[in-house]
Amino acid sequence: MLGALYWDLPKAGPIRPFMGGGLGISRNRVSTISFKFPVLGPTAVTAVPSGNNSDLTYMLTAGGALPVSDKLSIELAYRYADLGSLKTSAGDAVVVRRSGSRTIAISGTRARMQAHGALLSLRYTF
Repeated sequence: MLGALYWDLPKAGPIRPFMGGGLGISRNRVSTISFKFPVLGPTAVTAVPSGNNSDLTYMLTAGGALPVSDKLSIELAYRYADLGSLKTSAGDAVVVRRSGSRTIAISGTRARMQAHGALLSLRYTF
């Protein structure tokens, strides 16, 4: 869940620049992750445990709006979002190779979830 605020800046010619930001909380869940290694053989795989995490999330955006009528504008914007971390739980990673399988105790894994995006949209003003 994310709440956002946008600010329209003073016009720069026909374009009205804007910027915005938002803050919220994310809930990220992942099931067991399996990594396949086809170069090592058709059954070579490593699986790590599932996990979930709640984290702070935020986004920043900037762009410009070009009016096409009194109430309608075309917007082009860039948005960066930090969606928190994706974590797996501590537990056993299962490693399967041609020579056999084994388990390895791991303390969990973590990856940041970030997104960069270009947005093209229509804005209707009431």
